Amino acid sequence: MKSKDHNNNNTVNLTMIVLGNIRFAETDETFVCATLDWWPPNKSDFGWHSWEKAGILNLNLDNTILVNAVKGVVIQNLSKKLKMGHILIRVAHIYGNISSNLKPYGPWVGESGGAFNSGGKRVSSSFANGFWYLDQLGMTSKSGHQVFCRQTLIGGHYGLLDTTTFNPKPDYHSALLWSRLMGKNVLSASHNASNSLRIYSHCSKNIKGISVLIINLSNSTTFEVKFVLLNGTPLKLTETFDIPTLDPQLVNATSPIRVMPHSIVFAILEGFKATACG
Repeated sequence: MKSKDHNNNNTVNLTMIVLGNIRFAETDETFVCATLDWWPPNKSDFGWHSWEKAGILNLNLDNTILVNAVKGVVIQNLSKKLKMGHILIRVAHIYGNISSNLKPYGPWVGESGGAFNSGGKRVSSSFANGFWYLDQLGMTSKSGHQVFCRQTLIGGHYGLLDTTTFNPKPDYHSALLWSRLMGKNVLSASHNASNSLRIYSHCSKNIKGISVLIINLSNSTTFEVKFVLLNGTPLKLTETFDIPTLDPQLVNATSPIRVMPHSIVFAILEGFKATACG
């Protein structure tokens, strides 16, 4: 695998190891979860009214985008700290300690928004938040948590949908990709690089093989954009307000995986024979 670091303008060749013979942990089938909250339109967070009519008491449940967004994930039948590897490792230890005590009971993470008071303005709603969010999904699944509930589906700065337009924010697409690609059986994944590279692996969902999530935290660039590119294509609603198709980029299985600075990669190794995946 090749990981590029623009801090020193070089490409680092590294080795990733996934143990496919042991199931490291297991999540619930519906691991990714999002909450709804009751806040009224006049709730003020540091002078910002970030809820509008997204509270559950006055939310328009017939909104087409809202309905399609929920259907997209449902299984049928501030900024700098988000990108600092040593901060994320500390959080991993906390999850590990909780899991060791509560493992028999299948712990859940509930109302996790990354920042208090309705989230961080221009951070919780941006691409940068995906580094924190996906790393949280990876850490909690690896530590044996059954469900991770994001605060919120809509409402506040940390909602997965925009409060007024209902359009998906970058983290919605992160949740969608996780839900469609990462199965419930967690595998052990490691690498020989620095903490700026985060790697998680699960048995793939609905196909034979494994799915790998790679998060490259290296670089000094700030990310406050509110859209996300998938293989160079902006993800946006269709003309009928449907969630866009998530088309993969097909590559030769013998080629190294190249991970650019401050980027997130979901890689599917179809046909990878992992006995832990059945």
